[in-house]
Amino acid sequence: VEDRIIADLSARRAQAAHAAAETGRDEEQERFDRAIELEAEIAAGRRLTKEQAKFLGLYGQSDAYRTRKRLQQTFGTARGVEAGGKEES
Repeated sequence: VEDRIIADLSARRAQAAHAAAETGRDEEQERFDRAIELEAEIAAGRRLTKEQAKFLGLYGQSDAYRTRKRLQQTFGTARGVEAGGKEES
């Protein structure tokens, strides 16, 4: 009986860890995409709401944002890029 309980708890813990990892990646990508969209709004001369400006101000200073931004600036986005990093025509 104990072995079944331990196995069940281990399986649940593994599922929870996997779900948290998946959700974390998705949420981080969503935050980065939101920041990029807000930067585009600013570049287009549009004003941000207080909430949007606060988000961008805080998230824009995060290590996660700065790392993704550097990667984007160095390698571009995945859209329109074929294998090997060459721009598609």
